Amino acid sequence: MHESSKEANNQYLLEIGLEEMPAGMILPAVKQLKIAAEKSLESNPVAIGKSSTVFFSKKTCIAHFRTS
Repeated sequence: MHESSKEANNQYLLEIGLEEMPAGMILPAVKQLKIAAEKSLESNPVAIGKSSTVFFSKKTCIAHFRTS
């Protein structure tokens, strides 16, 4: 199997719809998701990995996890 194919298979994406969430709650929710993801990665590094990224817009929040 090609090395880039292996890397692509070791990634996870969590998408949360924010359509019904009031605008003032989006940034705090994104911050909480990032903190929770980092804590999860610290306590489960073998199962999940060591890197995460959180993206957001006014309608969606996305957490990207990459396994080690």
